[in-house]
Amino acid sequence: MSILFAIAVPVAGFCAEEPKTPETAAPPAAKVETKPATEAVDFNPSGTVMETMTGGGYTYARLEKDGKSVWVAYSALETRVGEKLFFRGCGEMRNFPSRTLKRTFDSIMFCGAPMMK
Repeated sequence: MSILFAIAVPVAGFCAEEPKTPETAAPPAAKVETKPATEAVDFNPSGTVMETMTGGGYTYARLEKDGKSVWVAYSALETRVGEKLFFRGCGEMRNFPSRTLKRTFDSIMFCGAPMMK
């Protein structure tokens, strides 16, 4: 029996787990906010194009309607100031950083292709 004990102790010590070090945590994801429930979001924005720019495969356009403006982004498409556009089923992102345009949009709607009015 002492032979078994003499073999088991060194094997058990060899198999014991070493203390694990904490793995490097991934950096936190960019915080994307949505509007509070008290503010109504129009997921079907429309209006006249007041400003437009293209970058990173997207067209960004600032639409204005009834004195209010909204930024929309959609797949790159030639868009001119003065055109009237409308969209259906967009999704809002707040504090959206565009690395290509080197700016952050307070609020922007990501949409499919625009429809002309």
